[in-house]
Amino acid sequence: MRKLSGLLFCAALLLFVLVALSTGDVARASLESAVLDGLRDAAYGSAIGTDPGSDLASPGPADFGGTTWTDLTNIYAVNDGTNLYVYVDLPNYSQAVSTGSIGLIIDVNNSAAGGTVDPWGNAITFAQSNRPDYIVRGNIVGSTGSDSGWTELRTWSGSDWNTGAGVNWGGISGSQIGSKVAYADNNGVEFLIPLNDIGAVTGQTLNIEFFATQTAGAKGAYDTVPSDDQSTGWDDPTSQTAYASHLLTSGVVAINDAQALWLAQNVIAYNGASGSSYKLLYDPDGSMDAAVAGSTPYSSPTSTGYLDLTPNGTISGAAYPKNPNSDGLTRLDLPAGITAVTAKALLKGQLVVASYDGAGTLLDVTAVQIQSVLDDLYAGSAASAALGISYSGAVPTAAVWAPTAKSVSLIRYADATTATPAGTHALTLDPVSGVWSVTGDAGWDRQFYLFDIEVYVPSEDQVLHNSVTDPYSVNLSMDSTATADPRSQFVNLIDADLKPAGWDSLSKPALAAPEDIAVYEVHVRDFSRDDLSVPAGDRGTFKAFTHTSSDGMTHLLNLQDAGLTHIHLLPAFDIASVIEDASERTDPDPALLATYGPASDQQQTAVGATRDDDSFNWGYDPYHYGVPEGSYSTDPQGTARILEFRQMVQTLNENGLRVVMDVVYNHTAAVGQEDKSVLDKIVPGYYYRYTLDGTLETSSCCADTATEYVMMEKLMLDTLARWASAYKVDGFRFDLMNLHTVQNALDAQTLLQSIDPDIYVYGEGWDFGSAAAKGLDYAKQSSMAGSGIGTFNDRIR
Repeated sequence: MRKLSGLLFCAALLLFVLVALSTGDVARASLESAVLDGLRDAAYGSAIGTDPGSDLASPGPADFGGTTWTDLTNIYAVNDGTNLYVYVDLPNYSQAVSTGSIGLIIDVNNSAAGGTVDPWGNAITFAQSNRPDYIVRGNIVGSTGSDSGWTELRTWSGSDWNTGAGVNWGGISGSQIGSKVAYADNNGVEFLIPLNDIGAVTGQTLNIEFFATQTAGAKGAYDTVPSDDQSTGWDDPTSQTAYASHLLTSGVVAINDAQALWLAQNVIAYNGASGSSYKLLYDPDGSMDAAVAGSTPYSSPTSTGYLDLTPNGTISGAAYPKNPNSDGLTRLDLPAGITAVTAKALLKGQLVVASYDGAGTLLDVTAVQIQSVLDDLYAGSAASAALGISYSGAVPTAAVWAPTAKSVSLIRYADATTATPAGTHALTLDPVSGVWSVTGDAGWDRQFYLFDIEVYVPSEDQVLHNSVTDPYSVNLSMDSTATADPRSQFVNLIDADLKPAGWDSLSKPALAAPEDIAVYEVHVRDFSRDDLSVPAGDRGTFKAFTHTSSDGMTHLLNLQDAGLTHIHLLPAFDIASVIEDASERTDPDPALLATYGPASDQQQTAVGATRDDDSFNWGYDPYHYGVPEGSYSTDPQGTARILEFRQMVQTLNENGLRVVMDVVYNHTAAVGQEDKSVLDKIVPGYYYRYTLDGTLETSSCCADTATEYVMMEKLMLDTLARWASAYKVDGFRFDLMNLHTVQNALDAQTLLQSIDPDIYVYGEGWDFGSAAAKGLDYAKQSSMAGSGIGTFNDRIR
């Protein structure tokens, strides 16, 4: 493992990841704050109650400009665990002309007891089955002397509303904004209600209703929200029966708080409390209101709802070898009638497991880890699917595994740089495998494309359209800082112009036994960057290895004469940390560095000044696993990288040296919605390893991939097969092999040796990391003994 500058890159990425993965909430009724200014913040989300507009009585309040503000439409609520925020839209309100009073009744946790009459004497009866325990009653900030904004919070004592009388609880004095109530012209009225003031705690449900009127004994409610009985004239009594509900949840749940594991079609594991009841809550679009989702049985993929979960003992981790850490968790069974079709539909939206006590009070909500159930539902078919680009004659088909996506399109471009697409093509889903595909025509060959993935993203708590490259990319456009992310390219690797002469008949240097292997480690760029015997345009590239009389190659061939058998190339797949456009790179000035003495610290300063823009990185920051790195080619904008990598392999083989690739399948350079993230933008939450509470594992120093799951292992195996067959690589060194399972390593060995029996596999088998922490059978030294797979010996290394 080499990290150095890559380590700092990953450390910075990790900081981003730890922040980014905590941004998405699960329940819009969860912890949110608002600014008390009379303006409706985005935190309020969707209305919890509505009333038809333009429904004021006439003759009555509809005919007087001073009371047109009482035409109500929407009410909203959020809380931050300390305060309840309520907002009511008043689009017709104006301090200059409006007059009247307001009331907000509150029932805490469905208690039947409470007041039945308006404490200010209006002809308003509270006839709800759960009568209000509290009422915010006040005058608006308006046009007459009595419209002062005075607002009281009255408490039902059991016999009267006298508690709170005569106290200006709202705090308005000479303005529109007080300490707990605020108005804004043409917007609305807003309340900040400390939960302590109304005796409410998390897990309880608050039932609320807002009414507008004028203060006088004969007058009822001119209008209410949510919609309820209202005045049919100026002086008609009203009887209220409606409420809108707001759940005081125990906290915001994001992807780093995903404590439920959906293990199989009908089985979820969760660390639940004894005696609890459970529901699986679903929202097709995110920003879930847990109160709404928890009160409506699931009926269709387009509607919010819940499924009851039945506790059924505890989980045996041995029964779920991809999740041995689930051992001992509470087993929750989905309803027996849930089919694979229903489970697949649920996985396209937001999912939350909610737990409740015996009284039905919400105890907790947590997001759901979905890798195992995706394997259970899809892997049997998807594991053998052809992904990426495949050709039938001259006609390409593009395919991507995106089982949780709502839609997938291919955005096709005529070339690498033109901004306007040449076409947009909807992909068709195979519901059995979760693979989306589209077949083009021969004219697509050598054009470029991106996928548009419409998918629910837990970290953002919403459905997004992610524009993303193909994780199975065969070739890419040039990656630079001046353009958008690279585009994938339609390329058929069997095309004659991508092969050096004699490529198809290339023979390999003899290798009698693995014990005869002698390895020399080489960094592609550094091998020739300063070798003046290599043509200037080829220095630092794959093509430098084709100049057999250069100083570097002369040295390698002398070593070959002395017994060297294999050249180990440090990572040469597409990496994220080097700008491929040479015109946008800035390297340290060698002449300047030469002026500093051996004890100077100025070399480090000079190198540090260009570290983000220079041409060097060890390469342990994977971007696309199956494409040669463009900065190591003479032209990263075309197919030169393909041809030149093959020329390098051919030249080394013809001169008695086999080629080993250093592969880094244990992490990627980016994750989530980060700029150079790929996998998480296609199937959020699948490709990476998480702890039991949903925290992203980072023992690689970046985001650890989870090759225990079928489709991450498939990506590894399919791209390994490409390097072995299409590029004729002779061996593979696995970076941090201990973050993979023993079975991963054996599967890779079996596949590669089916292509060429002499391919040798070895790696770092250290005894640490997230695979070990999860309880997996991981590829450490002792586990690989006798397998034919080599491991580094840290006792002599």
